[in-house]
Amino acid sequence: MLVLSRREGERIVVDAGTWQVEVQVLRAGNGRVRLGVVAPRNVAVHREEVWERIQQWREPTREDGSRASRQTLGGEAEQPTESA
Repeated sequence: MLVLSRREGERIVVDAGTWQVEVQVLRAGNGRVRLGVVAPRNVAVHREEVWERIQQWREPTREDGSRASRQTLGGEAEQPTESA
């Protein structure tokens, strides 16, 4: 893991050749950091807990490793649309 220190207003850029993601520290304080993210439309950006829900929706499995229907997971038949 790369660990970087940034002050408010400073940015980091992730350059993958075909696309770039820019992350800017907007505000920091009281144990929280507010980030701004600029990414191409085809690059999904989610909070971790939302990303995990999407992964569960895409690959639903039971504890025994078998596939479960979305209904048995208590979820909707639609893909979650919540982001960032």
